Amino acid sequence: MSRQYITARQRLWAQRQGIGLQSKQGGGQDESLYTNTLLDNLFEPLLPETQKAFQDAAGSEMSGNPCNMQALHSSAALAVNVLQYWQRIQALDSLAEGLKIPVSGANSLVFEAQLPIDAGANQGRFPRAPNLDALVEYEDSKSTRAVGIESKFSETYSSSHKGLKPAYLEVDCLWANLPKLKAFARTISPGAGTFKFLDAAQLIKHALGLHAHTKERGGFWLLYLYYDAPGAKAAAHRAEIEKFEENYGKEFRFKAMSYQEAIMAFFSQGKRSAHRSYLDYVAERYL
Repeated sequence: MSRQYITARQRLWAQRQGIGLQSKQGGGQDESLYTNTLLDNLFEPLLPETQKAFQDAAGSEMSGNPCNMQALHSSAALAVNVLQYWQRIQALDSLAEGLKIPVSGANSLVFEAQLPIDAGANQGRFPRAPNLDALVEYEDSKSTRAVGIESKFSETYSSSHKGLKPAYLEVDCLWANLPKLKAFARTISPGAGTFKFLDAAQLIKHALGLHAHTKERGGFWLLYLYYDAPGAKAAAHRAEIEKFEENYGKEFRFKAMSYQEAIMAFFSQGKRSAHRSYLDYVAERYL
């Protein structure tokens, strides 16, 4: 029900906006859920640096015809629609305030950030660096150097996740100052254990990438930004988030927040007159 709710709502949004839809060959249950153009699925065009980031990334969001980002349920399109606006108008303080992450010193936002967990290890055992959906970086901040953002839309309610590969646990230097996280990681290696909807192994890899990226430069946050929905799967997903929060050891700042909460927070800043078109778009489409 949770995934079906999301796709049905997005279809209705497209119909209300008069946006035509098409199928993707071999799309299966995602048939007729792709906009005719990429711009039809976005609040505003991709910034040049954003487009390049997606073209260079391993996620294939810009590949195919239609491309993956043209899907109404694309988590990449969701992240761009909600986050890129604040980057374009150079108001990352307002973005950080809405996301309830550190505000002071936020000076850059990039999409599809690849953060190697260890330069030496990645060359052999880990050829692919963890790929964050977005990364906020800070300057002149002793406590926080970066906030990594993992974005989820409908996929979390239909995907089955794997556990953490044992190879990660064999490289001790990756876990420096993260003993509790490592102990937790052992419980989902090689199987995912009781995590069915939350990709706990992916979050741990992101934490390792952020840990290496900010080493000796301050701490980091990992923000799990997801789209909430009704139904048993969504309830189970929220319970798994709570379980993750209880077990990762508080050795870094982990925050889970729904997109709905973030959008409502932007409204509560009392700036609708200044950001009317953006706020009305995200509210109409995602609330």
